[in-house]
Amino acid sequence: INFGEQRVFHAALVGSSATNDDWLTRKFRTVAKHNCSSWALACLVRAEGSDYFTEGGYSRESIALAGGAVPLRVQGSLIGAVGVSGLAEEDDHRFVIDALRAFHT
Repeated sequence: INFGEQRVFHAALVGSSATNDDWLTRKFRTVAKHNCSSWALACLVRAEGSDYFTEGGYSRESIALAGGAVPLRVQGSLIGAVGVSGLAEEDDHRFVIDALRAFHT
């Protein structure tokens, strides 16, 4: 879980590695830059058939077009993100959504 630029919670489960952390960092950057889930942007880019990285001047090392990071908002303002890495990208996204729904009050 990120609050702004700060990682406020992190759990590394059995089978995870530093590569998962790299993916999360890139997914969180996607949310921060585009104010939407990393899955939404990935789906949009695929549907448009555009070359996001060339056309936008983005680096594959800094942005991830893969599901798994979801924005956190308070009264509509982006305050951070929740993310997961390690499953198939659609499953990463679904995992986060299910977890947020389970804790929604």
